Amino acid sequence: MDNNNTVYFQEAKKQLGDVINSGEYELLPDYKSLWYWFVEEASKNTKESLLEVQFGPTQVSSLHCNFGINVTDESLGGKMYHRSAISHKDYLSYQDDDVRKQCFLTEYTITGTDTRRYFEPEYKGFSGKGEGKWPSSAPGNMKFYDRTKSCYETGGSKANLIAIRYSDILLNYAEVENYLNGPTSDAYEKLNKVHQRSLSIPVTPGLSKEEFDDAIYQERTWELVGEGYLYFDELRTDRLGKNVYEYKTYMYENGYFNCQKLQFVPQKTFLWKIPQTSLDSNPALEQNPDNISDPRYPLK
Repeated sequence: MDNNNTVYFQEAKKQLGDVINSGEYELLPDYKSLWYWFVEEASKNTKESLLEVQFGPTQVSSLHCNFGINVTDESLGGKMYHRSAISHKDYLSYQDDDVRKQCFLTEYTITGTDTRRYFEPEYKGFSGKGEGKWPSSAPGNMKFYDRTKSCYETGGSKANLIAIRYSDILLNYAEVENYLNGPTSDAYEKLNKVHQRSLSIPVTPGLSKEEFDDAIYQERTWELVGEGYLYFDELRTDRLGKNVYEYKTYMYENGYFNCQKLQFVPQKTFLWKIPQTSLDSNPALEQNPDNISDPRYPLK
């Protein structure tokens, strides 16, 4: 975050290298086996996991509410809402043979019927319409789902939240190695370990330093979507404004549901405002200054 501080990069590479060289962690062969939806209890505390928030029969999670679709059906587990969906633009960026694309909920059959509901990306975020009558604006994210009968009956998911996993370590290492030395064979090796778990074809060889950095960021999007990383990735790599600008422009110009014209583009220095209740309770606090829209992306 500190203007590409080389000392920090070198320290990060050392710490990441220590984790990699420890031999304690490894990528699971099948990406889907990380998630409770597919393998239930076998998904917990695997060799790929460095840190997990533990859930179970008595301490349950409701993350499926945030990453679900606006429906309740026995085949999907607990009652779902639709708060934090994958964007259409990112969903459409996955190749069809990418295993990670199979971890999005895009269809289901209503229990006890032959009625199939399915996501139609060409319908541009309009829910409840179209042939499939999909009940939300985008797919759900299966990373947080428990489709067992107990989840349906109680509303509580037993799926753990993986806070840090080994693929993030490998991608971080590739990123910092590229910053320090360019796209070396070492950086390519770490990136391809993650990439080729889900896609057979390796990352394009011979990329420039900037192109390789873009490839790492794209891989993090595909690999870690919904896991709480990408906002901070955007801040760290100064992509926040660029992504907001390009995404909102894409949505607005293509007529997506409820998408208004962009009015503000955040910068790397973006600061959230301190809530008034906090300011009232602590006179020593000073409100953060107003943010200025990124001048690199002029509003139309």
